[in-house]
Amino acid sequence: MSYVPIVPIITPEAPPSRQTQELADLLGRVVQEYEKAHPTVSGAEVAQALQLAKRASAKAGGEAKAIFVGLAAGLALMVGLGVFFMVQRGGDFDAQGPWPVAAVVVALGVAFAFVAILRRKE
Repeated sequence: MSYVPIVPIITPEAPPSRQTQELADLLGRVVQEYEKAHPTVSGAEVAQALQLAKRASAKAGGEAKAIFVGLAAGLALMVGLGVFFMVQRGGDFDAQGPWPVAAVVVALGVAFAFVAILRRKE
């Protein structure tokens, strides 16, 4: 049996923007002040609190919404394509033909593309 080594490609992260650094400094100061006032707080609690704070942001955490909208758009397209093909056949829906599979593939492609576009904009 042969062995093929796979070396992962590590791309350097882009440096944080000025606003990102400013917000990180502000959050860091708030966490430090809270830790001084409450010395028993654990690192896991701090991490969980930061996750909860992220959900409260109007601009962060829109992934679930983007996924829902993308899947809803894909489902609507799939139903629309199914109705279109059914009308083309005079109301006879042939589930054995290639059209149902094509409708599902196109709808899923649209849904995934929509989610990718929304994630890129955030």
